Amino acid sequence: YLEVCRLVLVDDLTVAKSGAVPCFPPHYNIYDRFVGMYHNCISSRVRSDYRACFRVMQKA
Repeated sequence: YLEVCRLVLVDDLTVAKSGAVPCFPPHYNIYDRFVGMYHNCISSRVRSDYRACFRVMQKA
């Protein structure tokens, strides 16, 4: 799962850098925003998966 996320992430950020960055003024820091959004989403998902796994382990 994480490997697929990594591959998609690299592709998406490459497209963002080549396609989106030229469309926005530099002060928007659009690439950094994309990176930040990805970080927040992925870390949220990993935390959620960890909590679910931890709950299952506690029941065992």
